[in-house]
Amino acid sequence: MAMKIRDGMILFFVLALLPSCGGGHQERLSRGDRRFARVVAELTLLRERVPSEPAYSDSARALLMRRKITPDAFAKRYRRLDSKPERWAVFYSEVRAALDSSKSSAAAPR
Repeated sequence: MAMKIRDGMILFFVLALLPSCGGGHQERLSRGDRRFARVVAELTLLRERVPSEPAYSDSARALLMRRKITPDAFAKRYRRLDSKPERWAVFYSEVRAALDSSKSSAAAPR
């Protein structure tokens, strides 16, 4: 139960800050941070598709397992980003790009 709450809280804080980050001088993200941004984008899209909490938690856990990311590794990456606040603007730009890419490819005719 505590793991579900912590995972949900981390995602909530990450997504709550998404609209507030802007431009300015931006540093480059590491490969791991770019991967983390894509996972956060996938979790965001998952939240849109699966709004109920028990189903979302199970689906989010399955997504992290497929990406070979433990909840502890997820939390560690979050803390690493949080240790240097200027990383967040770059990180959210990457999340937005991943979301835009996912949404535009989903809207493209097949």
